[in-house]
Parts: sequence; C-alpha cells; structure tokens
Amino acid sequence: MELEEIVEISGSCLYNILRSIAEKGRDEAIGDIIGRKYKKKYILINAFPWQKTESNRISVCHEDDNARKRVIQMDIEMRDSGIFNHYIIGQYHSHIFNSNEERVYLNLEDIDFFRTQMQWLKLSESIQIVCSIKIKKYARRQKPQEIIRQYLKKLRIIHRGNNIGYDIIFAAYKLERDKVRELPIRKRRIRVVARK
Repeated sequence: MELEEIVEISGSCLYNILRSIAEKGRDEAIGDIIGRKYKKKYILINAFPWQKTESNRISVCHEDDNARKRVIQMDIEMRDSGIFNHYIIGQYHSHIFNSNEERVYLNLEDIDFFRTQMQWLKLSESIQIVCSIKIKKYARRQKPQEIIRQYLKKLRIIHRGNNIGYDIIFAAYKLERDKVRELPIRKRRIRVVARK
C-alpha cells in the first residue's frame, strides 16, 4: 500500500500565520511558506508574511513586483547553492469567511495567481495553505484559550484572547502546472531526544 502525501505544519509556522492574520484584522493575509519535501511529507517549518502587500476583505496581492522578485531570486540562489535545505515551497493566504460561500477553498483566481508565483520561483509544484477565518468580537474580556482540532484533511485552531476570537480552518493544496489536489494537513509533533 502506497503512503499518501501529507503536509505537516510546525508550531512556529502556525504561530507566524496566526500573527499575520491578527495583524491584518479583517483584511486578507498572505505570505511564503518555508519548508522541504521529505519522502511523502511536505514539512512546513516557518511562514513569512509579505511585507509589501495591498489587501482588503476579499483580495490580497503584492504591490511591488520588484521587491517580490528580489526575495524570489535570493531564494532560488540559496536553493541552487545547497546552503540551506529549507526554502520557499509555497504560500499561505486567508479568506475572511462569508456565510454564503464554502468555508475553505482555493478558487480559480488563487490558482492562477499562485501558478505565477511557481513560475517565478521555478517550482514544478507548490503547497498552498488556505486559512478560512471567522472573527468574533466579545463584549467582555475572554480568558486566553487555544483549541486545536484535527479533522481528516483539515486542521482547525480556535484562539480566544482579550475581546476577539479567531476560528481558523487550515486546508492544504498541492498545486502543479496542470492539476490541484487537497492534501491532509497535520500539526507537526516535535520529538525531544534526551541526551545522556
């Protein structure tokens, strides 16, 4: 039986995506995913929000192509040199939940946009993380709380703190030149090795 491909996302990667979402408020967030492929696993170790973006409630894009291309050129050079074994393997972006649409999806505009990023990065495939966000404001201050739920293919994080709460569903997609498919996403467990 052949193993299924899977996306494993580290705590630091999740945390940086959450920070990016909180910073954007009710606007969409976007950034690069740093990681690598190991056998059938895509291991995501970190996320970096794009610095120069133009976003609103329904779309987000980079506003400075030259700045974006400088980052991409540096990533390609480091990947080709073999200095690092982690590099940009995709992007994350958020969708603010609207009650008359699916909760998590990668739409045709997203696919076209991220295929352009793949061409710029000289990748034959990329991992796209879509974050569907419900934001709730509370009248009273909430006790800080974080709940992580694992579903068959999705990961859900409910974060409450102060007067605001986020209910975020993460979905992972493998984007290739001619096809797209959803992959299961899991929070990566860190193994601690005791030294003698």
